[in-house]
Amino acid sequence: MSTDLGGESFTMREVPLPADYVATPEDVPQVRAVVTFNILREISKKRPGRAFASSCAALVLHLLLFGAAVYPTLVFSTPNHAYDLNIYNSASTLKTLGFMFVVAIVGVPIVLTYTITVY
Repeated sequence: MSTDLGGESFTMREVPLPADYVATPEDVPQVRAVVTFNILREISKKRPGRAFASSCAALVLHLLLFGAAVYPTLVFSTPNHAYDLNIYNSASTLKTLGFMFVVAIVGVPIVLTYTITVY
């Protein structure tokens, strides 16, 4: 594939991946590093839109990496790890989830109607 940009011609080679390649969580740190360094590259080439997109991608990948590192713990307890909050002991009961569902079904249309009416 060849591209002409303002008199300069660039050729892009397509590098095929193996047929059995599957992205794994081990790929996240490498992709995060590439995206983070791409922010500076795009700023130096005076492309703020692409730098912003790389910044957004870097933020999402940093959060994914942090979440994967602490999973399943949500909040760590300093004095005793027996008091840590994880996804199992901090989940709501089915009754609470049902109540929240009803409130959302009734409340979201009210908020949307109000927002559309006001604006």
